[in-house]
Amino acid sequence: MKTVAIAGLFALSSGTVLANTNALKNPVNGLPEPGSFEVVTKWTVKTDYIWCAAAQAALQRGARYKDRIYVVHGLGPSRTMPGENAVGFTYRPDASLRSRATSGSSLQSVGNNMSVSQGNRRCVRELDG
Repeated sequence: MKTVAIAGLFALSSGTVLANTNALKNPVNGLPEPGSFEVVTKWTVKTDYIWCAAAQAALQRGARYKDRIYVVHGLGPSRTMPGENAVGFTYRPDASLRSRATSGSSLQSVGNNMSVSQGNRRCVRELDG
């Protein structure tokens, strides 16, 4: 009986260890600049969850999977929710932002970017078999 209980507990716990389901949805709020929004880190600051939310928000706002999403303001005070922290993104970068662009997933550096498709792949990550 102990073995069955332990096996059951392991099965339940391993699901949360093996999959990133982004169950804790961070709020996403529009910013006044074209194609821009911020992901508020109300529930989690995990990098994958933030990029996932940014990719989904970009798609909902008209971006395509091949478009790139850029960090426009690094993790810091939210512009839309006082007292919270957020990361600002855009899928319509101006020339200045494009000139500072670097591929990377850091939420601190303005100009870091990835494709919407790459961000979307961070929404669910399962252990390879």
